[in-house]
Amino acid sequence: MMKNFILQIAFAFLVTIGSISGFTTVAQASSVDFDQAAYEAAIATEGQTVVVRFYETWCPSCTAQGRTMETLVSDGGSHENVIMFNAVYSTHRDLARSLGINRRTSMALIHNGEVTSTIVGETRAAQLTEFLNRAQ
Repeated sequence: MMKNFILQIAFAFLVTIGSISGFTTVAQASSVDFDQAAYEAAIATEGQTVVVRFYETWCPSCTAQGRTMETLVSDGGSHENVIMFNAVYSTHRDLARSLGINRRTSMALIHNGEVTSTIVGETRAAQLTEFLNRAQ
């Protein structure tokens, strides 16, 4: 209980500092590079939907998936309330395993701090939209 409260305060602090300084924060951007503290704050926020997308820079299907997801979670996209963390798979394997992911071009959908779904290798907008809808 206390840990969640501290994480929510840290998240609010990051948002406040970002808005004062002009930097983009997780709350202002729908898609960001993975940051452990921001990730923990986001998943601790009640009602927040988070996607962790695992990719490699050299992977063409990862790039295609990323472009489609960026469109869906961007301002004006169908799921602009979703925060997507982009994590390089080879760098974040422990996180991937903890979320039930065992390869690149995969994503974990987290709502209210719980993994609600995972998806592997999908790049089509209709299927990715269906994936995002599983948070509700």
